[in-house]
Amino acid sequence: MPTTRPHHARPFNSYHDLLRRPWLVCVLLLGLAVQATPALAEADAETPNRTTVVWITIDGVRHDYVHRANTPALDRLIATGLHTRALVPTFPSVTFASHASQATGVLPRDHGVPANAFYDRRRQRTYHYPPFANLLQAEPIWFTATRQQIRTAVGDWPLAHWQEHHHIQTAHHNQRFDAQLSDRERLEQLIDVWQNDTHEQPLQLLMTWIGDVDKVGHEAGPDAPEVVETFEQTDVLLGWFAEAIHAQWQRTARDGDTLYLLLTTDHGMAVVHTLVNLYPLVGLPRDRDDITLVTTGNVGHIHLDRVEADDEREAIIATALAAADKHDFIRIWRRDDLPEQWQYDHPTRTGDLVAVLTTGHTFSVRPEGVTAPIGERGGPRGMHGYDPADEPDMLGFALIHRWPEPLGGREIKRIEALQLHPTVARLLGIAPAEGATAEPVDLAPR
Repeated sequence: MPTTRPHHARPFNSYHDLLRRPWLVCVLLLGLAVQATPALAEADAETPNRTTVVWITIDGVRHDYVHRANTPALDRLIATGLHTRALVPTFPSVTFASHASQATGVLPRDHGVPANAFYDRRRQRTYHYPPFANLLQAEPIWFTATRQQIRTAVGDWPLAHWQEHHHIQTAHHNQRFDAQLSDRERLEQLIDVWQNDTHEQPLQLLMTWIGDVDKVGHEAGPDAPEVVETFEQTDVLLGWFAEAIHAQWQRTARDGDTLYLLLTTDHGMAVVHTLVNLYPLVGLPRDRDDITLVTTGNVGHIHLDRVEADDEREAIIATALAAADKHDFIRIWRRDDLPEQWQYDHPTRTGDLVAVLTTGHTFSVRPEGVTAPIGERGGPRGMHGYDPADEPDMLGFALIHRWPEPLGGREIKRIEALQLHPTVARLLGIAPAEGATAEPVDLAPR
């Protein structure tokens, strides 16, 4: 609405008008200073120092790969960062279960992802490498951050796709997993999202997955020269990526802002020598449609929910338990008898029976009998999933790097997978999800 000016008030209409009244200049400047001081303080309070976290998971990096290979890029990050050669995965140390535990900070009993493939008795459906975010029954860090107003971009992290069926959605996510993308393309995709994000509130959590090292570890075995070669190629890629995200961050960073790069893995890798066919081992025909058998690596689930007769169900269980007792490479538990430290007894996705093979063995339907040596019926020559409490080769490598203030080039003895969610939450200044109660990694120098 226009206002009228009193007739006696003559406005200042030029710089020279002010110069003719020097005493008034002083009064005006003093008034502006008094008004500006609280305004500036308020502006500073509204724009606190900002932390950005880029979290890359490199599938299948055993603890010793970085020392067997020529890795100048990782060596530079290690020299001023914080790293461990004992990143301890949860059981089972397979990709989907491990990534779910890292992202949520809880174990399979609570997050509901017992393996790469699993059957859900409530839905009577089997999932193989599922992309659906709503299958997670605990909150992953990308939703924890989003819920607390941290804008997040998540690429090909397992179970981060198809968020439309979830009540929270991140600022950016992939609709589906494209198996044809190279590791470089996945990292480029994340940088491209960051560079082209025009929202007034910047992205502060960016995540994705790369998998070439794991693929070669399965095909050739963890001790093969092909693994070293692939890891050296990954090192070149990570060197480029670290420079790229640092440059991108610097474009908008202010004094006091911080950038963290987390490089973690989901599990290590062990040499495989024997394939095991679970069907003949426990005396089950493959054509029974009322029994569901699902395996991932060295872990197998037998679901008997559609076997109608109680006495028949108990007979199948008794036969399977007796069969396992005849072999020293397998143990079978009823769901209620599983080791408590695994917290593996999910009510609808853990089998009535759970079979676990010892190191060097992996499940396969290719053997005509119970077992067959690797080579006779094909690979894999490397496998994971084994309990890290019993198998040191399941331990992985992890690194945390910080700009602009380095972390001192320290090596810490051990990081538990469940610490990663609360660590990222602490870096971002938010509360971890309910249930993610592990202590964050201590980044303070000692």
